[in-house]
Amino acid sequence: MGLADLKKLIREKQLSQEKEHTIPINLLKLDNEIEIQKLGFEDKTDLKDYINTYGNLISLENSLNRKASDKDLYGKDEIYKNSEIPFNRRFNVKGFNKKALIARNDEMREWLINTFFKDFIAQ
Repeated sequence: MGLADLKKLIREKQLSQEKEHTIPINLLKLDNEIEIQKLGFEDKTDLKDYINTYGNLISLENSLNRKASDKDLYGKDEIYKNSEIPFNRRFNVKGFNKKALIARNDEMREWLINTFFKDFIAQ
């Protein structure tokens, strides 16, 4: 794959990606405390506190995002494997839970502090 192909791939992906909730938003609407607890959350309120955080979001092509919408983690796993984005194909959807979500939030916070905002933070 040459540079021109890479530029084309990047441009197309920038135009066609959407944010995807790994743990689906509709889980909040369903009255299924057992499923919520299986994912490591205490209850709906606990899940609601995390549902829109970075750790629960993934960038996914919009055609795949429409297919993944409101599917459970096992359904999403098959869809993510069809992504053109290598990270998505390797993402451990079936093992995703509150603990993994918090770890992703923590990793992003550390990256923001140590890399992205490093020159702006007074030490």
